[in-house]
Amino acid sequence: MSATVTDRPSRRGSNAPDVAAYHDFLVTGKERAQGQRGKLDAFDAKKILSSAARVEVDVGAGRGIFALARAASESALRLLAIERKMVRCRHLARRARNEKLFADVTGNAGIVVIRGDATTLVPLFPSASVDIFHIYFPEPWHRPKWISRRLVSPAFAAAMARALIPGGEVRFVTDHAELFRAAVAVLASTARLRPADTAPWFAEETFETNFARKWRAEERPFHAARFVSARRQWDGTVLY
Repeated sequence: MSATVTDRPSRRGSNAPDVAAYHDFLVTGKERAQGQRGKLDAFDAKKILSSAARVEVDVGAGRGIFALARAASESALRLLAIERKMVRCRHLARRARNEKLFADVTGNAGIVVIRGDATTLVPLFPSASVDIFHIYFPEPWHRPKWISRRLVSPAFAAAMARALIPGGEVRFVTDHAELFRAAVAVLASTARLRPADTAPWFAEETFETNFARKWRAEERPFHAARFVSARRQWDGTVLY
């Protein structure tokens, strides 16, 4: 699979290459406007997601505080960290390499850092290939004219539901009350997803991302939701 991968000299003055690489599948606005797929043609979802390990996806990984902690807590986990900003991808890849949590594009455990837009990548995932989608503090796009830019749309929710294994989960956290209500309404109306208790995984006082730390310092309340994918028995009965 040919993807653009960083291999640049360190900024610290060393001539050694920066071996902390990420995989670049970001489609530019110009390419999208012209109906072109750009680097997306190189995205081999089956290869990236085929793994004997559990597969989870951190959508909008940022600087990777959550991704690093999650990968460190489960040695058999393969975590796809999707992030649009190049500087954040390089930072996360370097930290994952330094902390021995870095995974290459093949199916071993660790963090796979992907630069791209989740709304174009997730629809390409194979069915029943992901255990958990993590969506934490996405951009709220709070003005009415921006609402169409929000991440959790009906199309994106349907793509996640299709990619989840039976019993897989979507976990969502935000500090924005109106965004939370809108996202929950979309997820609740998505076939094969149903709301579930957040207690097994979410504790506001210990939940860690860069924004969680920032908003906790400002004493903003968090809103969390968890949705589970349906299981289907041999006779067609749907279970959760």
